[in-house]
Amino acid sequence: MKQIPQVKDLRNILILRAFDSVSKAVVSSCVYREMKRVNPSLQITVACFHHPYDYLQHNPYIDSVIRLPHGGIGLWSKAFQLRAKHFDLVLDTSDRAATDWKWFKRFVGGLRLLDRDTSPVQPFGAPDKHAAVHEQAVLKLLGVPDPDGSYELTIPSTTRQKTEDWLASQHLSSYILLNSGGTSKDRQFRPNVLYKIACICKQWGYPFVLTVPSEEANRWQPIFQEMPEVRIKIADDQFERFELVRRATFIITPDTSAVSIADAFQKPLLIFYNHLTSYNAPDNPKAYILETDPANINQFDWDKFTALVEKIKPTL
Repeated sequence: MKQIPQVKDLRNILILRAFDSVSKAVVSSCVYREMKRVNPSLQITVACFHHPYDYLQHNPYIDSVIRLPHGGIGLWSKAFQLRAKHFDLVLDTSDRAATDWKWFKRFVGGLRLLDRDTSPVQPFGAPDKHAAVHEQAVLKLLGVPDPDGSYELTIPSTTRQKTEDWLASQHLSSYILLNSGGTSKDRQFRPNVLYKIACICKQWGYPFVLTVPSEEANRWQPIFQEMPEVRIKIADDQFERFELVRRATFIITPDTSAVSIADAFQKPLLIFYNHLTSYNAPDNPKAYILETDPANINQFDWDKFTALVEKIKPTL
């Protein structure tokens, strides 16, 4: 049986993040802090794809973040660079089964690779647990006692001030945050659907802030121009979106990174899920869930939604 390396005995570690999701990066963020708690001198390098890169760069417990290209020659070029660093341990906790990913991590890690195929015990790649619980189980396997699973979220002070100034310019101290969606097309509201959602939620008596990426602004502005309660905020900076979640009175969102950010700050929210599992469920007692058509997040039972709106109203 392969012996499981212990964090206290390592000099350096490479943690491979197979996901291209900010949300998963947030819920797994306890790993770096808890490893440093056991071994403060441990050098932690994280290799990830595009979307989590900026967020991980701001984690104070990570020493280096490497951005990975999606396949091709670029991925293999990174593989040679990483292999030359001779990490004591190369760790991949995901269940990603793509052939190029398997060859990449085997080349980089060699006999020092620990993943779902080389570990003598699970929980590697176990989707039957919440993502944060899954990461804590891996930490215990690596000799980290009683890991604290709280998320690590550092928002730059300049972003906090910029957001505060914008809210002041809009005369907003309390607001409902409307999140139009994430990068995945099956988790994006259509403008007419989110407009109807906002109309029903007007009974809560709060103004709204709608966050949209700059390339989508022209698509959203015409439909909301007749609703002065809604301020549209162009938010391309993910930390600005984090700060808007932190300051919000309540959040309405599809299953995107906003859910994990709200979890981190324990903010109340209503989540529209088209694929709800124990792995991606909110870790938040203040979360309300509405399940939609699996193929289309914009198709759901409006009567159930209206009933939820009535249930949430006295809590605000």
